[in-house]
Amino acid sequence: MRKVVAILIPMLAIGATAYAANVHLKPPKKDPTFIDQGLTLKVSGALAGLGNGDVVITLVATAEPEAVCINPGGGSHEPPGQNPAETTVAGATAIPESEVKNGNTPFAVTTDAPVT
Repeated sequence: MRKVVAILIPMLAIGATAYAANVHLKPPKKDPTFIDQGLTLKVSGALAGLGNGDVVITLVATAEPEAVCINPGGGSHEPPGQNPAETTVAGATAIPESEVKNGNTPFAVTTDAPVT
């Protein structure tokens, strides 16, 4: 049996197909909100300073889960060097130009669960 508790260190990449002068997180709350959902990570916030065009937001995070690997022989036969097992999770969302209003848009991205 494997139990996974993830601590995620996120990297947020924001790309726009349009020309924008100053893309930034929208005040007053400039930091996005990160929610650890167990095997996935969700980030949400709002962007300002966008130009005309579609926006793609990509989230990549490295997780260092606590995993307990036990040999099938039973008991507490935990093989050394198997814990933790680092993994990377990623997700993306596309925001069409029609949803960008006056250079602003809210966003939410959830990563896919890691492959075991």
